[in-house]
Amino acid sequence: MKIEWTSWNAIEDELMIKKENSLPETKDFQGEDQPEFQELLIPIFSGEEKIHTPFGAIDKQNYFKPSTLWDCWIARTDFKITHSVVKKILNTDGVAVLKVLDRYTFCIGIGKLFKSSLVLSAIDKALCIQKEINVSEILKQAVAKIPPEEYWLVYINKDSVPYVIQGTEEHINKLKSSIQLVCDKVGGYIFEKGTYEV
Repeated sequence: MKIEWTSWNAIEDELMIKKENSLPETKDFQGEDQPEFQELLIPIFSGEEKIHTPFGAIDKQNYFKPSTLWDCWIARTDFKITHSVVKKILNTDGVAVLKVLDRYTFCIGIGKLFKSSLVLSAIDKALCIQKEINVSEILKQAVAKIPPEEYWLVYINKDSVPYVIQGTEEHINKLKSSIQLVCDKVGGYIFEKGTYEV
C-alpha cells in the first residue's frame, strides 16, 4: 500500500500567482472613446474573489481559508479509503480536519503547531502495510559469521538490515539498553546468544 502526498498550500499559492498574472490589463481611454467603452471597464469579478479548495470555495482574503488555519495536504492512495482508514487518520495527533475526496484520495489539515513531516509519517505508519521479512533467515546468516565462543547480539531493523555486535557478555550488556531504546523508537527485533538459538 502506498500514499503519495502533495502540499495543498503550495498548490494554492501557485494558483493565486497564476490568477494575478492572468488578469486582463485595463486601458484608460481619453476623450470621445471613453463613453463608448465604459461598460468594458466594469470589473470581471464582482464581490470577493473566491479560491476553490478541497474544503469548498472560500473568499481569497478570508482568514478562515484552509491554508491559513492548517497545513493542508492531499493524499493519493492505491487502496480504498474505508471507515477504518478514516478512523486511523483522525486518531493521528496533529490531524485537525479530514475530507475524503473520492475512494482513493483524501485531504487533511494539520494544526499549525504540529510538524507536518512527523504527522505525515505517523499516518504512513498507521496505514501502510510493512513488508514481511524472514527474520529467522536473516538472523541465521548474520550469526553464521560469528565464532561459536563469542557472545553476540543482533538487531534487525524494519528494513531487514541486521546489525551484529559481538564480544564478551559484559560488553554486550553495556550496549543492550541503548540498542533496546533504538528498537523501541523505530521498530525491529533484538536477538541475543543464550536467549535465542539459531
